[in-house]
Order: sequence, then C-alpha cells, then structure tokens
Amino acid sequence: MALTQITLATPSSAKVGSRVTVEAFIKNLTSDTIEATATKGRVNSTVLRFGASHKWLSPGQTKSWPDSFIMPDRNITISVESWVPDENGIWGSDDRESRLITISVDFTGTIIQKELEYDGSRKSIPVY
Repeated sequence: MALTQITLATPSSAKVGSRVTVEAFIKNLTSDTIEATATKGRVNSTVLRFGASHKWLSPGQTKSWPDSFIMPDRNITISVESWVPDENGIWGSDDRESRLITISVDFTGTIIQKELEYDGSRKSIPVY
C-alpha cells in the first residue's frame, strides 16, 4: 500500500532548447507525519535531482519539489518516483508517475487556399 501519492505538473510540449520546469507534488496518504523526497526523476537518461531535499509531510499534506531541464531534440518521457524510509530507515520507492512531453513546432507561412473534399467532389473554401 502506497504511503504517498505523486502528481507531476509539466507542459505537454516544449520547444527544442527551451527550459522545461517540472514540479513533483507528493501527498502524504497516512495518518502519521512522514519524511519524503522526489530524487529519482528521469528524463530519458538525464537524472532530475529536485534539490535532493527531504521534507516532512503532515497527514494529508502535499508539498512540491521543482526542477528543470533543457528540452532535447526529441519527444521525452519524464518519470518521477516518491521515496520514503521504512521502519528501519532504509529509503525505498513508494509511488511513480510518468508524463510524455512532445516537441512543439512553430508553423510559419500563409494559408492561401483550403480545399474541401466530400463524396469525391472538391470545392475551394475562401480564406479571409
């Protein structure tokens, strides 16, 4: 049974070379105060550290861990885990969430004509 719930706030797309901010929100699902961290984020082979900070969460409390990376020249999947210590103080993965971030492309140019095809018939649609 998970002690935490992790939720990611990320854009769905980003331009190549732009800075992408990722924020991991971890919620304490227990009735006890627990210590948690979000240090196991990955963007393909790049590790996100989220400040490598451990935070105390009261019952039901949610805290955030922000980090960022530079968008590569391909779509990426970011995967982040929440980690909590067990009763012996040994840290382990508790919950995980993944998100796809695609490359955004700016389209340039001007639309001069559109065509509509319906049942084999074609007609021009004026563009205003």
